Amino acid sequence: MRTCDNCGAEVSPGDGFCGNCGAFLAWNDPTPPPAPTP
Repeated sequence: MRTCDNCGAEVSPGDGFCGNCGAFLAWNDPTPPPAPTP
């Protein structure tokens, strides 16, 4: 489960804002996208 970077509350996947403090949740994908094939 993900947590809010601002307050540490648990947030559901896909949430755009924290339900506890209202902070914007900027989701950073930890894996880079696959390279395009030529």
